[in-house]
Amino acid sequence: MYLKHGLSNSPEYKVWQQLKGRCLNPNHRAYPSNGGRGVTFHEPWVNDFTAFLEHVGPRPSPKHALKRVRPDLGFEPGNVKWVAGRGYKQRQSTSKRSSPNFKHGMSKTPEYKAWVSMKNRCLNTRSPDYPRWGGAGTTTLAGTLSGSFS
Repeated sequence: MYLKHGLSNSPEYKVWQQLKGRCLNPNHRAYPSNGGRGVTFHEPWVNDFTAFLEHVGPRPSPKHALKRVRPDLGFEPGNVKWVAGRGYKQRQSTSKRSSPNFKHGMSKTPEYKAWVSMKNRCLNTRSPDYPRWGGAGTTTLAGTLSGSFS
């Protein structure tokens, strides 16, 4: 049973839909850099927009976006907040340097590039190589794809 909340045209509802797609839908264009990297979306929010809205509150302005406080955690209570566009970009660039997801220092190595390419062709349905790899049933070790190197 679905309850009507009357907010399906609200900016908050659109953000909720986008975040779910990025984290849960392998066909979403942003999935490889979100859900494909292990970014999660709080399970109770998946089918309950009102619970999501209760926690995040209304968007302060059109210039605000919902962002994670700690990049190593998912979209969950206590780890999301509305942030104004310009300020977010500045904080994002500094948080990447201190985030556990970016401290391995190997992102420019041939091994890392090969790993990213393997992930892309095996998991990203939009990759031109996907039909010959992931689409043909090629899999990789789960730990290899979900590690903190993404």
